Amino acid sequence: MSYTKAARELYMSQPAITKNIQEFEQELGARLFNRKGNSIELTPAGKLAYSYSSDIDQLIQNLTYELGLMNETQAGNLCIGASSTISQYLIPPVIAHFKESYPQTSISLASGNTSEINTQLNDDLIDVGITEGHRKLKNFEYIPFKDDEIAFISHIDSPISIPDIFPKTTLSELPLVIRETGSGTREVFEKALKQLGLTLADLNILISLGSTESIKSFLPGSGAIGVFSTSAIRKGEQASFTFSYLKEYRIPRKFQFVIKHGSAHKLAREFIRFSKRHYNVSS
Repeated sequence: MSYTKAARELYMSQPAITKNIQEFEQELGARLFNRKGNSIELTPAGKLAYSYSSDIDQLIQNLTYELGLMNETQAGNLCIGASSTISQYLIPPVIAHFKESYPQTSISLASGNTSEINTQLNDDLIDVGITEGHRKLKNFEYIPFKDDEIAFISHIDSPISIPDIFPKTTLSELPLVIRETGSGTREVFEKALKQLGLTLADLNILISLGSTESIKSFLPGSGAIGVFSTSAIRKGEQASFTFSYLKEYRIPRKFQFVIKHGSAHKLAREFIRFSKRHYNVSS
């Protein structure tokens, strides 16, 4: 944390940031930050002030939401963070329909892997996350969303082919392209390998890439097989890819909404309900 970074993100000058903080500290009668070299950190008083400011922001959001209900115009700001598979393939049409239904809302969508989304949610940078990992953290509430499946996906131009269903004994021979560390897709794949008594070290991993789109672009003519979500193949792309699955173990997963425990952000919860209706997911 630094004044310089804060000034850059808020499009303010560093002296203006410093002046505002000093005035706020004088008003509260407490020091909020300690300097450590080129960085700053919150004091105990600063952490307390931050917790109250987060509550105030949520109260304002809920007030805007309820005033919108009174005027029959749902309104408010909503920051969504979604892992890359979801942000690229699943949630944009939901946001489009949500905006049609509630045009007064302001929505932003940030993309990152599951680990990054968890961090953004914990730091109150987003109101709701949508992730694909199995690991659950104690300070978050998880709400099931949509079923998905990981498959072994080949491009039709690949010089090698594998059957639709293949045994795990041939898995170590396949040249694989997988997602990066921290990705929910990779986390689910590693968990499936554990069920089979295997690890990534037992496989022929050609490369790990930072997005599913990167893997899809890598596959044509490469002789490699991608390990990623079936949801990442759009309708117009289905003729260009083939799906294969392990005989002994399918790799299902469930996408999930993530909010902080105790979060009362009403617009976020309405968006969750709307998304589940969009995909005909029962509560």
